[in-house]
Parts: sequence; C-alpha cells; structure tokens
Amino acid sequence: MKPQKKEKEQPQARSRGANVHVLKPHNDGDSDKVLQSLESLLEDLKVERLVLCGIAGDGCIHATATDAHMRKYEVAVVRDATASQTAARNRTALSHLENAKYASLCAASRTRL
Repeated sequence: MKPQKKEKEQPQARSRGANVHVLKPHNDGDSDKVLQSLESLLEDLKVERLVLCGIAGDGCIHATATDAHMRKYEVAVVRDATASQTAARNRTALSHLENAKYASLCAASRTRL
C-alpha cells in the first residue's frame, strides 16, 4: 500500500482586537516557505511588526526572525517565551539576533501587542 502524502498545513490567523495572532505550522525546517505563504496575509493586513516566540529559539525562531528581517519587517523576539535545547544555545541564538540587528529582544511582561 502506498503511503498517503500529508497535506501541507497552512498558517492559521485569528484576530483579537487590533492584533492578529498567527499559528505557524510545523514546516520541516524551511521557514522561508512558511513566510512565503504568510506574505499575502501580512500584506493584506498591512503588518509591519512581527512578535515571535516559541520552541527552537536556535532553529525555527532564529530562521523566521532572519527571514522576516530580510523582508523588511520589524521583528521582536520574546526572550522569556522562547526556548532551545539548552539555555546556552538559546542565549547564543537570541544574542546573535540582537547583535546582528535582525530582531529586538523583549520580555513577555513588557510586550505590547
């Protein structure tokens, strides 16, 4: 029996007041493809700033922040809502984003959405 090909998950968006929350599906390590599928949604909504948080700060979050920066979005990463396999790897990834000016870092308690 031939295995069925899994359909690609599409990003899901929910509006909460003036903010739009987007759930980014798992993307097999290709954040560029996810941002490509989000671009029309972000353009339609006239989004200028992205606030990122999640798991794999040294992988998915870093790649998404870098890709978003290259697309001229203002990027903020919530440092205390982002994790990596180790605290040291997380600190290194977040430090690189901040030092390279790809993203600003913020605390969850001080993040305005």
